[in-house]
Amino acid sequence: MENNIQRSDVRDQEPDTARKENELRVHLKWLKPVADLPSIQGGSFGRGISQSLKGLKAPVKLSIRNKESAVVMPLKKYEEIRAIMETCPDLVDSSKQSDLVRDTDFLDELYLSITASRSGADALFTASEEDINNSYKPGETESP
Repeated sequence: MENNIQRSDVRDQEPDTARKENELRVHLKWLKPVADLPSIQGGSFGRGISQSLKGLKAPVKLSIRNKESAVVMPLKKYEEIRAIMETCPDLVDSSKQSDLVRDTDFLDELYLSITASRSGADALFTASEEDINNSYKPGETESP
C-alpha cells in the first residue's frame, strides 16, 4: 500500500517538475554562449568601471591583450544562476523518481503478463538449459 502512495506522490510532482524546468528556460533566455556575447577591452572597462557597471544590463566578455579573459554580468543575473543551482538537484531527483516509477510500472505489467498464464509462467521459470538452447533461432544477421 505504501508503494502506491509513494508512486502517486511522484506522479503528482511531475507537472510541477515540468513547470519548474520551463520557468528555468524562460529565466535563462538571456544566457548566451560566450562567442555570442559582446566583447569589451578590459582596459577601457576598468578605467571607467563605475560607468561601465552602471550601463551593464547583460553579460559582456572582457578581453585583455586580445585574449578573452572574463565574463562580467549584473548581480541580478548572477543571483539567477545561483537560484538555478539550488533548484537543479531537486529537479534531477524528481526526474529520477519519475523514471523509477515508470520503470517499476513497466516491470509490474511485464510480470503480470508473464504470470497471467500459469503454464506460460511455469515454462518460463522452469525451462532447462537444453529447452532454451532448442528454442533459440538465429536472426537474419546471426550465424547458427
